Amino acid sequence: MRRINACDKSKKSKEFTTIEIIQKKTGNKVSIPVSASLDKVLQKYRWNLPHIPEPRLNKYIKEVGRIAGIDSPVEIISTNGGITKKKILRKYELICTHTARRTGATLMYLSGMDIYDIMKITGHTSPAILKKYIKANELDVARKIKSKYDYFD
Repeated sequence: MRRINACDKSKKSKEFTTIEIIQKKTGNKVSIPVSASLDKVLQKYRWNLPHIPEPRLNKYIKEVGRIAGIDSPVEIISTNGGITKKKILRKYELICTHTARRTGATLMYLSGMDIYDIMKITGHTSPAILKKYIKANELDVARKIKSKYDYFD
């Protein structure tokens, strides 16, 4: 992760901060604008966040989910070698870093962010693939549309 102070040419040289990362899967460089709340967290660590291996981080995330009471039962159906197996897990057992990535993409979409801008952040290569990735139901999408356009007022 690298901090960059950029200059917005369209608005009288207003500076903003971005994070530059190299995506694991594609190797592409991505610049993501930093919100004020994220900037506070990053400043606390002097922009040098502690490294936690992903398996350990996922263990911590699951523990936070358990403590938060995210424990409703979820039926998981899997097929291996033509044999279908069902098992019941607690919802917190399914939470991981990928959940946060998917949630982030969904929240960006529901906030009205352009799908192509979300693709630049997530690294998806097509709108169709990103739309499958986003978890928004019909009511969420209707709210997004209503808030975006005066037509429905």
